[in-house]
This record gives sequence, C-alpha cells and structure tokens, in this order.
Amino acid sequence: ESASGGGKDVLTIAVMEDCGDLNPHGLTSNKSWKIKAQCYETLFYVDYEDGEIKPMLATEYEWIDNCTLRVKLREGVQFHNGYGEMTADDVLFTLNEVYNSSANYPISTLDMEHCEKEDDYTIVLRTFEPYSPLVNNLSNCATAIFSKDVF
Repeated sequence: ESASGGGKDVLTIAVMEDCGDLNPHGLTSNKSWKIKAQCYETLFYVDYEDGEIKPMLATEYEWIDNCTLRVKLREGVQFHNGYGEMTADDVLFTLNEVYNSSANYPISTLDMEHCEKEDDYTIVLRTFEPYSPLVNNLSNCATAIFSKDVF
C-alpha cells in the first residue's frame, strides 16, 4: 500500500464456482479441485515447468516389480486441523476411501486387498496388472490425503 510497508494481511481470490463440499473425493470439477488443492495435499505433484513428478507428502518411491510400488512417506507432517501426524494408516485409509468412491478413476487399478503398511512411514501399493501411470495418478487431487481419525 505504501513505501512504509503497510501491506494487507489478507489475499482474497474470487472464483466462479463454489467447491460444493470440502471432501477431496467429492465433486470432481476442475474449479472445485483448484479450491480443494489449497486445503489438501497429495503424495506427489507434477511440476509443470519441467513435467517431472515430484514428491509432496511422499519422499521417494520405487517399483519393486511391475505391479508393486513402495512409497516412503514424509515424516513429521501435521494435519492442518491439529489432529496429529500423517502416517501410513492415514494414507491407506484415504486410498481405500477414494477406491470406494465415485472419484476412484486415478487409482482404480489398485488391488486394495493387497496394499499394505510396511511401517508407519512406508506403504506398499499393488495393482492388478502393470500400470505405469500410478505415480502420476497419485498427484491427482482426488487422491488427497486426510486424517483417518477425523474422517
């Protein structure tokens, strides 16, 4: 506002659509996802400057075989609502909820019965058949992670 640095503390952004709800696995329009992406994070994100998939709530991943993906989770991530630290239990619970929702298309290839927690910060995801876009799909807003206890 002035040379003395008296700026405002609030940034207001107007959008042409209400997001409908705050469930990341609810409405699936691009506009609602853009709003929800301000509240939730995914395991990975796509850096649109270089097109690379980069870790967000995950720190690294490795394909164990053509149908098995091991994902290491970032330690110390606190849920924004104050309900504790994110663990493998939260991630698997979230992915199971997504899998059983109408927004399951990013992870519909997962064999959820055989996905498991290796430890508090490692999950193993299995697909029914080889599916290389899985890591990219885990950057989709529909796979945003939330607290199992709060859900």
